[in-house]
Amino acid sequence: MEPLCYHDDKPLPPKDEILRRLAGRAGPEARLEILRLLCPCRNTCRDAEVWRYMIRLYRHHLPEVREGAHHAVGSLRERARIDTQTAALLHELAVGPDQRRHRWLWTGGDVEYPKPVKNDVPTIIEMLASDDPVEQDDALRALFRNDRYHVARAVWREIERAARSRDPRLRAKATIAVRRIRSARPGAPLSLAIAPQP
Repeated sequence: MEPLCYHDDKPLPPKDEILRRLAGRAGPEARLEILRLLCPCRNTCRDAEVWRYMIRLYRHHLPEVREGAHHAVGSLRERARIDTQTAALLHELAVGPDQRRHRWLWTGGDVEYPKPVKNDVPTIIEMLASDDPVEQDDALRALFRNDRYHVARAVWREIERAARSRDPRLRAKATIAVRRIRSARPGAPLSLAIAPQP
C-alpha cells in the first residue's frame, strides 16, 4: 500500500449528520462526499458507530460507495500501525487485527510498536504536528521504538525531505514535527536540517 497522503479538508459535520449522509438520505453526492471526508487522511473520526456503518458499506451495490468505504477503512488500518487510538478503534470493531503485514501495535494487551518504515513518515509527521498529546507521544514512541536516540536512516531521510518540501503545508507540518522531536529528545544526534522558508 502507498503511504497515506494527508490533506487539509472541511471539518466533519456532527455525528447524526454523518450517519444521515452515510445512509444516503442526503443524496448520492452527499454520501460520496462524507465517505471522502471520513478518510483518516482528511479528518479524524474515532466513533465506533460511524465506522461500523462504514464497514457495512463495503458490501454496497454501487462500486463508488464500496470503493470509498474500502479506501477509508484501508487508510484507518495503515494509520493503526502507529496510532494507538486508531488501533484501539479497530480492536473494538474487530476488523483486521490478524493482518500480519501491518503488525498491529495494540491488540488489547501491551503496545508493540512496529518498526517504522518510509511509508509511515506522513503519519508520523501528521501526528507530531497535531495538538493531540496522545498522538504526539505515539509518534515519538514509534519513531524511537528501540531506544532514545536511533531511528532508521530511511525514515530520517524522508522526514528531512518533507521539511524541505515545496508543498507549504507539508513543509510547515514537518517543521513542527522536527521541532517536537528535538524538544522531546534533546540529546539525540539528529541530522535533520530544516530548509529556510521561502
